[in-house]
Amino acid sequence: MSVEVIQNQRPLITSRRKSVIIATTLSSAAPYLNAFTTSTIINNIVSLISNGMAFNYSFNITYAIDVGREILVDSVYKLVDYIFFLDSDIILPNPNTIITLVNSGYPIVCVPYFEKTLMGPDLRVNGGNRMDVDTIRKLLSGEPNYVDVDACGMGATLISTDVFKSIERPWFKSDNLGLSEDIYFFDKVKKAGFKAVAYIDKTMPAYHHMVKDVVLTPDGRLALIGEARGTNQSGQQVIINKV
Repeated sequence: MSVEVIQNQRPLITSRRKSVIIATTLSSAAPYLNAFTTSTIINNIVSLISNGMAFNYSFNITYAIDVGREILVDSVYKLVDYIFFLDSDIILPNPNTIITLVNSGYPIVCVPYFEKTLMGPDLRVNGGNRMDVDTIRKLLSGEPNYVDVDACGMGATLISTDVFKSIERPWFKSDNLGLSEDIYFFDKVKKAGFKAVAYIDKTMPAYHHMVKDVVLTPDGRLALIGEARGTNQSGQQVIINKV
């Protein structure tokens, strides 16, 4: 599969203090916040503070994920510069993940993770086709890059609030016919002219929590995860042992 890789992207850092909110929705698919994801939130908050960012954290409990995301955005989009959606079953072992996405300068940037259905990574490219496993593995084995995407899962996605201010509501919508809230959102922002990218960097992975200590790595491999305290401000990853 051919994808466009954006080379030599430099962070766009401004002197004004930016603000970000980490937003988590607890749904029927992931009804609790596990200890590893909690560690993700704490360590990224420490990194944001260290980099001069203003931050907040919000969560919503709902059985309808589109409703949960809509409520979260409505409550904060006029108050902050960015919203970082973090699903309650996504683990980011590198504490500098969110600040890296903020400094990219892109209005919509995500960290890819493998879907629990095992169908592939959560990235849609080339007119909406799912990125295949060979492509994501090749990208992960190379240098860090930003890749153009048509859509991605919302489990680890940073969005500038300018996006929400520029498109009509509803921002998120799903139905019983297969339309998911993330695909609806990305179709809408694409028509409005916004560009979405995925940041693919093997030192900043997103793990999808399965059961107990088992996770899915970004390239679709099952792994055992070490204790959450294995993360720190220096960017150390939690201990991962392939099974």
